[in-house]
Amino acid sequence: MIASPILFKEKLSHKQIVCFIMATIGLVMIIGVSGTNQSHGDFTGIAFGLAAVALYATVSLLSKPIKSVIGIGRTLIQFFAAIIILLLHYV
Repeated sequence: MIASPILFKEKLSHKQIVCFIMATIGLVMIIGVSGTNQSHGDFTGIAFGLAAVALYATVSLLSKPIKSVIGIGRTLIQFFAAIIILLLHYV
């Protein structure tokens, strides 16, 4: 959402800005900001969650300029790319 105005010259609405701020506040409330008494499992879960968000945002940003492929085609491309990446991980 933050990259949209920079990369695609889109204007953010007030509703989008409020939703982004509320989601960020919710994330901070769930994670906590004190950093005390957190186990390794908590940190691993938070790291995986943030990585998932970053990768999903990357997929969204990369697929946005592709206008010639319909929605189901984009989904299939993403699906097969994920299969290839997972197969490479297990080989």
